[in-house]
Amino acid sequence: MISCDAALAGRIAKLALAISFGVLAGGCAAALGITDVIPVQDETGESDTGAADANSTPTTGASDASTPRDDGGISGNEAAAPAPSMDGAENEAAVPGPAIDGGVGVDSGLPLEASTESGSSATYPAVVLGDMPLAYWRLGEQTGSVAHDETGHGNDANYPSTCVLGVPGAIAGDPGTAVQFDGADCVLNAGTAFDFPGQVPFTLEGWVNPSVVDGMYRTMASTLTEPNGVPDEGTYVFIGGSPALVGFERWTAGNCVVAVNSPSVPVQGSWSHVVATYDGNLASLYVNGALVGTIDGSGGVPQSSVPLLWGSAFQGRLDEIAVYDHALPSARVTAHWQAAQ
Repeated sequence: MISCDAALAGRIAKLALAISFGVLAGGCAAALGITDVIPVQDETGESDTGAADANSTPTTGASDASTPRDDGGISGNEAAAPAPSMDGAENEAAVPGPAIDGGVGVDSGLPLEASTESGSSATYPAVVLGDMPLAYWRLGEQTGSVAHDETGHGNDANYPSTCVLGVPGAIAGDPGTAVQFDGADCVLNAGTAFDFPGQVPFTLEGWVNPSVVDGMYRTMASTLTEPNGVPDEGTYVFIGGSPALVGFERWTAGNCVVAVNSPSVPVQGSWSHVVATYDGNLASLYVNGALVGTIDGSGGVPQSSVPLLWGSAFQGRLDEIAVYDHALPSARVTAHWQAAQ
């Protein structure tokens, strides 16, 4: 782990670039000094807490509000439990990209294993709707500026004209399409109904297919405020950073209070299923149906009127995105992943 002080010079240099692109230039796990994790049971019934640094600060710590967040990387708060391959469920030829291994094992280089079960008798939309989301956007529109909410709750979202609709989607055997995000102006605005302040539970779910994975923090979903380009308050799920990971963070008053991250990053040009849950106490992150990390998140965040944005600074495709007013149980997250195979 690189400390905030050690990385400060680099963080300031990247901040100017981050502001120019409207993206984040550092994660908060390093600022928190996270190395302790909540044990996750492996298949043998034994718990694995990962490699904890004896000099680390507690996971519930927070960065100094006056210090920009550290760009030095994500420390080992991820659970070293069996996790899935990040190859995703690609139903088309992969987009060429750098040779990034789709399944990087934690400290071992071994593939990350997903559930061996595949397929489902129910369609993917039916499985999602059965878990009662507040909003579910399939992103299958071919034209127009409205992403229709499939739940019947009327939580339609809005596309700008810079989004490319009708590109191949994530779900195997499903003719539904996805949306191509340009990393700049294409951002899906879902409105302010999804704030989840304090310890209100929620789940954010989506399928991501990045065309760029780099040092910038490119968000799948976010309610984060960023005055002067520095995170202040809110929640976000991102892909990227230094090192590049999938992450789930919550901020309050300029302090990072929750940070849980994956042990590896999705492959460019392939689909990965990403789910972040919060049950009022624990924050958890799943990739391709398996839990990759969980941490105490009992602090919560203040209420705000910031809209939920999907795809801010994200370059690549998003599909089948949903938000819930409850934390999906682990078994249901896995069921969603299996239904897409």
